Amino acid sequence: MPQEPPQIPLDEFDGFKTKFTEVSVNALGGDVIACSDDFFPAVYMRGSFGPNGALYDGWETRRHNPSYDWVIIKLGPKASHLDYCDIDTAWFKGNECPQSRVYGLLLSDKEFADPKLKVKANDERWEELLSTVTLGPDSRHIFKLNDRAQEGQWNCLKVLMIPDGGMGRFRAYGRPLPPKPLPSFPSADVEPINLLSPLIGGHVVTCSDANFSPPVNLLRSGRGIDMSDGWETRRSQIGRGKYAPGAPLEGQERKEWVIGKLGSSGNIQYVEVDTAFHPGNYPVATQIEATYHDGEEVPADAKWDVVVKKTPCGSHRQHWLAVERGLENNIYSHIRCSIYPDGGFKRLRIYGHPLAPGTKAAAPGPVIALPLTYEQFKPYGSVIQGFSLPTSSPKGVPVTTANQGTASKFHRLSVLPETEATISVQKADNKKVAGSAKVPTLQKATAPFSVIPLPTADIQSYNLLVAQSGSDGKLDASTLKAFVATAGQGVTFAEGTWYAPLNCGDFVSVGRSAGVQAGETVEANVDVYVPEYPQAAAEDALKVPTQTAQLNGHVANGVANGASGKPIQPVPITEKNWAKYGSLIAPGAQPAELTNSYPADKGAKTAIGVFRATPKVGLVRGQSFDIKLLERHPHTSQAFVPMGKGALADKGEEALAPGGTFLAVVAQAGSDGNPDPATVEAFLVPAGQGLIYNQGVWHHPVLMLDATVDLACIETQICNGKDEADPSDCELLEFSHPIAVVDVPAK
Repeated sequence: MPQEPPQIPLDEFDGFKTKFTEVSVNALGGDVIACSDDFFPAVYMRGSFGPNGALYDGWETRRHNPSYDWVIIKLGPKASHLDYCDIDTAWFKGNECPQSRVYGLLLSDKEFADPKLKVKANDERWEELLSTVTLGPDSRHIFKLNDRAQEGQWNCLKVLMIPDGGMGRFRAYGRPLPPKPLPSFPSADVEPINLLSPLIGGHVVTCSDANFSPPVNLLRSGRGIDMSDGWETRRSQIGRGKYAPGAPLEGQERKEWVIGKLGSSGNIQYVEVDTAFHPGNYPVATQIEATYHDGEEVPADAKWDVVVKKTPCGSHRQHWLAVERGLENNIYSHIRCSIYPDGGFKRLRIYGHPLAPGTKAAAPGPVIALPLTYEQFKPYGSVIQGFSLPTSSPKGVPVTTANQGTASKFHRLSVLPETEATISVQKADNKKVAGSAKVPTLQKATAPFSVIPLPTADIQSYNLLVAQSGSDGKLDASTLKAFVATAGQGVTFAEGTWYAPLNCGDFVSVGRSAGVQAGETVEANVDVYVPEYPQAAAEDALKVPTQTAQLNGHVANGVANGASGKPIQPVPITEKNWAKYGSLIAPGAQPAELTNSYPADKGAKTAIGVFRATPKVGLVRGQSFDIKLLERHPHTSQAFVPMGKGALADKGEEALAPGGTFLAVVAQAGSDGNPDPATVEAFLVPAGQGLIYNQGVWHHPVLMLDATVDLACIETQICNGKDEADPSDCELLEFSHPIAVVDVPAK
């Protein structure tokens, strides 16, 4: 009688299992595609029973099987060498599977890709990978698979339960086959792959700490479900633990690190670091290094290249980090990701091409345009955008609840050096750029200025190419970066930043004077590659509903004030009818000055923030809305610019729902300085236009119709969002009875 394969002790297996990939796990695409029997429920609830018996978290079949039951599992990778399996009978005590056996086969590429795949238990291709083994109750059983399993290629398993019973988990560990190295460096339009993906054999080699969750989670697909399925280290403290006097790291900078081996050697184009679900424990910064070594573990004296310099991280966000210029054509086998000083993040992906050592590139690669993020753009200026979660706000950007709970305000995303600014609408090219392009010239910002694209149906994203100035004031080519910004993102160019001509269509410019603050222009001839990022854009409703004969049962006579005592009918805003309250921000409108009268010693600053404004409860189309509060800003004018709703699919913020019209309600001051009810007027501002409230104008806090909208807000204030509100910034009056009623137009 043949001897059974011996079990491997758990502690021994745990010491080396990170060298292998759990190829059967659902997170990598592993899936059960067929079984002989699944009579009993699959959720364990002690003492609970369903119509078919006790509830168990596992697979349990009916009793008295004369032969055996079976289950067929499709593995995640397309092909793998298989080394070990873990047959776990957890929770099954007295009804566990007594014995098991494992078979494997290799599906064709066509079969593997078939979403309706069916594999028969009697398929002639099945080969034995593990002979019959005996199992015990409520325990894990680790077995080494036979030579055929380790040498062959497999992507489908058949696990036998002999003769019947229960099995909690089955796990298969192996070495996914890496992709074949490319014969040479590919052209820019060949899409890079994640070289650290476990589907091609990428795996974690070692790490400095895994106190809360293991770094192998970093390699999983998707963005996870909560904080538990990422990598998180313990807290480090100066002078304590491994940094204590006499300890190994005394006096060194605090950091944690993880080393991963790529599934295939290759070049690195860019890195993705995702801090999803780590809002209060994400690292302050990260750095990526890479090296080449033939073996599994990198020797202590290995030379590491810093492919991504130490860069700040944000909360619950994806970060796309470009490789340092000049290193994009080096060949690497291992990476080291360091986080400062500690913390956790969700995913780590290394994008490049599989290439053999010694492969030479004909020329430096182009600058790859990556999705725009606040942290990556920081050396060149700042990014103006809203976030779906207040905790995703960049570090140092306060977030408060505003407008009676209907908005989140992201304060001072961009602080302007001047206390006065000119706001104008400019035109830029709106031609979408994708693929390879050559940028002939760059121009230098002589002063900081901001660009906020106006939302249009044509512009869902635009491109940015920027560089810093060197110590001599000239363009520093080593700092060139390219970005793809969505219609929901604006930017401020810092003084001295070099930038390429814009392609964002109509945009609002905020700066020292009307128009773009452009200075010196130089020939650059920069090769750029813009990947075709799929759009996840919402088609916004850009037109104001026609205000003609009937509005909610009231005759619309064009009079927009409350002098008659009747409900107010909102009218479309125009430059003319808005002139006594402020300025219109729209194509063709005159540039306007943002003014303020704060005393110099008050420390007020002019800045751009974003209100993520949601529809107010009770503000419904076709119904009346009571005006019971108004506010004014006695020392500053205030501008609101609607932002677009474009987004990149699975990259960054999700697109906001379509629609969104701004209802502006204003009133003139009476002789006592308070709002005069007889002068209340209401205006409809479409998504493609913004407005400025003059200093001291009484107005209702932002009222949005139909959908959530991000409004860029340009204003001068003392309050920075961190400290208590300063009464000089805003005066708010609440009324016990409505001072006016607005008939909200029906769609």
